Amino acid sequence: GGDESAVRRLFRNHAPRLHRHVSRILGANDPDVDDVVQQIFLAALDGADRFDGRSTVSTWLFGIATRR
Repeated sequence: GGDESAVRRLFRNHAPRLHRHVSRILGANDPDVDDVVQQIFLAALDGADRFDGRSTVSTWLFGIATRR
């Protein structure tokens, strides 16, 4: 809903695990890891209205990460 503090909290709570996940997929030294993590959050914010709660937010974000 555009709550900036909620977006920051979402990033702070999930970015470290997503970064590790993407690093395992691309390789720890891949220069695109940070960009992919950023793309995950941009996609999540863009598609937030389609999140229907059938899974946890974490599961949803990891699904986005895997598809990216």
